[in-house]
Amino acid sequence: MKQFSRLAGLFLLLFLGSVVLRAADAPAPLAADEKVAAHRRKLAMQFDGGDRYAVVVGINKYRNPKVHSLRWCVQDAALLADVLVKRCSYPKDHLVLLNDNQPDELKPTKANVMREIEKLKKKAKKGDTVLFYYAGHGDLVNEQSYIDVSDIDPANMEGTAVKVEDIRSRLRECPGTQKLLILDCCHSGTVQGGLGFSGEDIGDKKSAGGLITFAGCRRGQTSQESADVGHGLLTYCLARGLGGEADFDHDGIVDSDEIYRFLFQEVPTMAQKMTPPQSQTPVRIIGEDVTGLFAIARVTGEAIDLTTPPKVSTGDTITNSIGMKLAVIKAGKFKMGSPANEFGRNEDEWQWDVDMDQPFYMSTCEVTQAQYQLVMGKNPSYFSAKGEGAADVEKLDTADFPVEQVTWDEAKEFCAKLSKMPKEKVFGMQYRLPTEAEWEFACRAGTATVFNTGDLLSSTQANVNGDKPYLNSPDGPSLKRTTKVASYKPNAWGLYDMHGNTWEWCEDYYMEKPLMAGKYQSPTGPEKGSQRVIRGGAFTGDVLLARSAQRRN
Repeated sequence: MKQFSRLAGLFLLLFLGSVVLRAADAPAPLAADEKVAAHRRKLAMQFDGGDRYAVVVGINKYRNPKVHSLRWCVQDAALLADVLVKRCSYPKDHLVLLNDNQPDELKPTKANVMREIEKLKKKAKKGDTVLFYYAGHGDLVNEQSYIDVSDIDPANMEGTAVKVEDIRSRLRECPGTQKLLILDCCHSGTVQGGLGFSGEDIGDKKSAGGLITFAGCRRGQTSQESADVGHGLLTYCLARGLGGEADFDHDGIVDSDEIYRFLFQEVPTMAQKMTPPQSQTPVRIIGEDVTGLFAIARVTGEAIDLTTPPKVSTGDTITNSIGMKLAVIKAGKFKMGSPANEFGRNEDEWQWDVDMDQPFYMSTCEVTQAQYQLVMGKNPSYFSAKGEGAADVEKLDTADFPVEQVTWDEAKEFCAKLSKMPKEKVFGMQYRLPTEAEWEFACRAGTATVFNTGDLLSSTQANVNGDKPYLNSPDGPSLKRTTKVASYKPNAWGLYDMHGNTWEWCEDYYMEKPLMAGKYQSPTGPEKGSQRVIRGGAFTGDVLLARSAQRRN
């Protein structure tokens, strides 16, 4: 493996006539500082020479519900695109960005990805630099490495995923001189149950042909994402390095050796701190015919902002490994409980200011029978094909009905088992029931009215007993059973069935008065008690029992 360009070759001088070359006349060898200067000039000429083309791909959400969502890959792709333009001299019109938020022709589907790679081959010429970057799920099936494009079908990897070797072969065929393949793949997201590919598995090193590959991690490891930085660790460190931190020799150019050295020391350290016990070690693959260093970035240029976390809005969702959608609920303050003049109010609905100082994720729907069955291996629901209420749901598919007849202890067990599932452990996902304060904060979704729909609620807006309306609400139908989750409109934060359908367990013990912590009520409940709290009302109950402030035990 050749890592350094030869800075000076052997010069053969031919003199005609009687001129004799004396030792004193021979050129002196370059001094060390002159060699360094020559090296820097060569890197600078290489960086400034030729055109640059890039295809950058980032995928958070997949069309197939069996492939769970990622959090930061779209942001990773946007960050790298920004760095390539600001520090790596890629013209904006030479960079193609494919991600979830783009129009159809730029969605990260297999057809679009392969089309843009073919365009790279046609555009680039000798002396040019080409780069392909991917952030998303990676897969390893029958020792064949894949990237999981957005329209992947886990049952047909060969037909719907993109082989890494297909990308590498096209880059090798490309006339460009410097070719970079960067794979920040979340291998743990493998839909076939494998651990994903490592750099050592990617292609035939002997046929790299001017191509350097940076892979996110080794075999048996996972490419980690961290909410602390709002990015995948590899891409975050890559952006830092190309932004200037990897310029170890202070020559104003970040080269291919320096960036790998930086990634090799920084990524494992960050993984150890931010995503324990997971480890992550980047891998570099260099073809034997790759000579010298690649000049990748210039230290001078527009600043790269890594201090501002990606914007996350309340209601933004992720999908976990069992297909459960969870919405971001950002921190905020609200009045918990009900005012003294609210119709139907109970004495235990004390009204206090509550400071929800930490954001959290909350499932957008009640846990379904299918999800509970998948985790717990059973379905205790009354309204199910084998439940006591089977006659009430005859010929109906109740897989997406809420699970019911579940005790608080069973609900806690479900959370614990879900947290221990392999694909959830990779991301450090810890599931629990919401506290009362979290539930009401999420239910209200910024409202201060009786319901999140306003001061009235009818059975056309939620699965409640329409025979007993609330105040001036109109009468409505009564299903007299549960129904499929998300059958009614969500609240302003994208949460469904916060009113009606089934009662919902909270983490807290029940107490008549809320705990106080300074000016604001504590968002957590009492440490002791005899009964737990349920919230939200149900299909059987009067509409007033579905009020946002209603508490039962």
